[in-house]
Amino acid sequence: MGVEVAEKIVEKAAYMPAIADKIVVLVSEIDRMTEQAQNKLLKTIEEAKHVIVIATAYTNNVLKTIKSRCRVIQYKPYTEQEFLSFCHQHGIEDSETLFYVTGGCPGLASESDDVLSIFKAVSDAIEG
Repeated sequence: MGVEVAEKIVEKAAYMPAIADKIVVLVSEIDRMTEQAQNKLLKTIEEAKHVIVIATAYTNNVLKTIKSRCRVIQYKPYTEQEFLSFCHQHGIEDSETLFYVTGGCPGLASESDDVLSIFKAVSDAIEG
């Protein structure tokens, strides 16, 4: 995700709330943002006029300057049984492989087609 996505988030964070004291902004998959885009968000995060929730499964791909300004709440991965149940409820197939690939993180399972295709391509390359 590039700067244009960050600019949209910054724009939404600048709105004044009509009903409440603050606006809550959810930034999902910040790890997919370019470094330039994350830097664009940094000033908005620093201002803290509103509540900004940043979600990621890959904290290593988030700028240290952003992580240093956040309160980190870690969630434990699902057990295999919980994960299989989650996949069944959401109609996600090949859940056993997906559990292995995602490390039990259900947020990554929502991208099952992409995750599985990448995993299978890498597996085929290794086997070849």
